[in-house]
Amino acid sequence: DNTEKTTYIGKRPWNKDDLSEVKDPQERAARCLYYWEVENHCFSKLPPHPQLPSYVGVVDDQWMVFKFVGDDGKTTPAPTLSDLMKLDDSADDNNNNDNNNNNDDSTNI
Repeated sequence: DNTEKTTYIGKRPWNKDDLSEVKDPQERAARCLYYWEVENHCFSKLPPHPQLPSYVGVVDDQWMVFKFVGDDGKTTPAPTLSDLMKLDDSADDNNNNDNNNNNDDSTNI
């Protein structure tokens, strides 16, 4: 078989079962679906752009599918926004600790 394999990334809205630990999971799931539908509509209308993942379409009425976005030569996907925010928070915590350790009110003579 000489066909080239392609990796895709799928995105689906959270459902009530995914949100069982939050207040009012039914309402939250409905909002997630609404935002997912808006995002899907926007991606379906946008022309290809180098700063956006390549949109493929919707599969099984629940998965918004994009061509794989990741590091060249690696099979792991690019970090999510949540991943990047955690890294940013971690860097902020480290910087705050460094700044707190460097605050010295003593005077050297």
